[in-house]
Parts: sequence; structure tokens; C-alpha cells
Amino acid sequence: EQSRLMGNQLHDEVDNYIKHGDIAENPAFMAWYKAVGNLQFLASEQFVYHPALQYGGTLDQVCADGDRIIIQDVKSVNPESWAKYGSSLRKAKDWAQVSAYLTGLNQMNSAYKTRYAQIVYVMRDGSGVAIEDVDLNMGFRLFKASRTLYKLHKELGK
Repeated sequence: EQSRLMGNQLHDEVDNYIKHGDIAENPAFMAWYKAVGNLQFLASEQFVYHPALQYGGTLDQVCADGDRIIIQDVKSVNPESWAKYGSSLRKAKDWAQVSAYLTGLNQMNSAYKTRYAQIVYVMRDGSGVAIEDVDLNMGFRLFKASRTLYKLHKELGK
């Protein structure tokens, strides 16, 4: 519960910064700000959907780095877990989620249509940030496989 609350707080602080320029005096926010504050933010909490596959979600942030538009998903992580495992235990889930969001965004013919996505892992204690590029091809394959497993699981429950 505490982890969820800390993650929600960070997301709210990031959203307030992107929309209003508010700087939060929270170590996790400051670590995020130092890592990505040089980017030009175009949107935050952007709703996306995929009409054919019938799913939706919310992108954390859309930014520009030069002429490249990047969608970023912010994840708050336990620094001890990160030091031990890095992204290895969460990469498949995170890539699937972000790839699905980006695919939905592109299907919507959004002004933010792009081929670039990143996960911004922020240590909850503010000790650091790791930014990882998402392999969108692998991520979307993982997303489709998880949807298939979900549908099969639902069939078993009938």
C-alpha cells in the first residue's frame, strides 16, 4: 500500500510539473526532474485507446528531445530491489504496457504519433533514476501474448 501511495504521489507531482511548472520538494521527484528536466514536455496523463483491439490506458508523459517525440512511463521502484534485479523482473510487463499504449496512440492518429518509448525508473528514496528504451516490437508481441493468455484463462473459468 505504501509503495502504491508513493508511486501515485510521484505521478501527481510529475503531472503538476508538466501542466503547471510546480516543483515538488520530494527526493523522488527531484531525481526525476534532474534526469528528464531538459526535455520539452508536450503532454501528461494522455488517454489512449486502440479501437480494433478494444483497450485503453493513460500515458504518463509525452516529450520531445530535439525533433524526436518520446512517450515515457514513470515507474517508482524500491532501490534495494533495483540494486539486486534492475529491470529484469519487470521488463516484460513494462514493455508490454508501454508498447500497447504507443500502438493505441498511433492508431488514434495522434499529433504525438511516434516510434520511441522509454521507461523512467525512479528510486522511491530519490537515490537515482534509470531510463531504458523500450523494444516496441518485443513489447507488443508480449502484450498480444498476455491478451491471449488472459482470454484462455477466462474460458477456463466458464
